[in-house]
Amino acid sequence: MFVMGDNVAIVTGETPEDCVVTLKPESDDSAKHFYNRKVNGIFSESFTISPSPDIYTLKVSCNGKTVMFKQVSLPNESAKLNVGKVVN
Repeated sequence: MFVMGDNVAIVTGETPEDCVVTLKPESDDSAKHFYNRKVNGIFSESFTISPSPDIYTLKVSCNGKTVMFKQVSLPNESAKLNVGKVVN
């Protein structure tokens, strides 16, 4: 659960087809729907993150296949949230 004072992280990039972008804290093992965004083409998606530094998993999946995966320390490494052009 997030509280007042949360930060926003914006994931950007481009996909060649319908894909799902996931940004979730490493400390949360649940599969909550608000960690996922459906994207297609050029996208910019915002996610609510904790105001305290934490490690997040950033993943792009297309047709059920993970095509990009990395861990990002947020808010410190927010520049890494640009995934560029994803190739499936």
